[in-house]
Amino acid sequence: MADKRQFITLTNLGTFADEIKSKYALLGTASDTSTTKSIEGTRKYAKEQADAVLGTAQDASSANTVYGAKALAESKVASVTATTNKGIAIGGTATNPTVGIDLKATDNDLAFDEDGKLFYKAATAAEYTITKQASADEGFIATYQLFKDSTAVGDKINIPKDFLVKGASIKTVATADQPYEGAKVGDKYIDFEINVKSGSATTEHLYLPVQELVDAYVGDNQGIVLGANNTFSLKIKTGSALSVSNDGLDIAEASQSAKGTMSAADKTKLDGISAEANKVAVDANGVGTGSIDGTAVTFYDIDADVEAVTAQQVQALLA
Repeated sequence: MADKRQFITLTNLGTFADEIKSKYALLGTASDTSTTKSIEGTRKYAKEQADAVLGTAQDASSANTVYGAKALAESKVASVTATTNKGIAIGGTATNPTVGIDLKATDNDLAFDEDGKLFYKAATAAEYTITKQASADEGFIATYQLFKDSTAVGDKINIPKDFLVKGASIKTVATADQPYEGAKVGDKYIDFEINVKSGSATTEHLYLPVQELVDAYVGDNQGIVLGANNTFSLKIKTGSALSVSNDGLDIAEASQSAKGTMSAADKTKLDGISAEANKVAVDANGVGTGSIDGTAVTFYDIDADVEAVTAQQVQALLA
């Protein structure tokens, strides 16, 4: 170009004009479209492509444009927070949040394994015991404490002295209406001795009549008698064959001097005696014939016939 400016000839001027024209053709005009091969056409093409990528503010989140991406981003979760006391922990950053389970650090049966999975630990059951103190707290008869394993839990359990039975005994009323109203001489009662109240110097008593605990029974004074110690016994007539021992009621066997029951041997002997065994009957023919126990026999008049009795007859009579 320097040479052309220095040596302007008609020929050089024409060549220079052609270059100018060519340059203006490359620049193009405002009417060029994006398909025109000129700088203006290229500019319009680039603008169209840029506008297509940028999109418009009305683009939806489904549009593949910058405005579409903006709408999509705005439709996503803006932030992540945890609800209070629900066991969820939020960490990380605003652009890279993390969500995890918030576990109690101690005294917890939940844990994570080596793979980061939550599991329930096999808890060892606590042992609960109640122990009596060696010495009761002041003002009480006994003090107990609940323990979880070896740790005391809860309040102490104090047993008050007031109105606890210290002792009891059975007594007999010696004076009417003493020691309680309505008491009768000879009645039995239970005397309960109560522990001394706080601030009191006198042991208290409660009286319970025995008659109120049992029904009253009396004997009929015929066969059954009620004794002085509320024991029943049989009333046996003097001289009776009946008797009572530790083995029970019994009846004695009869003897020649005392009445009683017949023995088995006596009954056997009695059954062996024939009917009318002691009956002697004399025939109507008079002395000389008759029967004993139904058997015919001959009777002799010793005074009249003694001389006539032969030895054979005596032997036969004695046989």
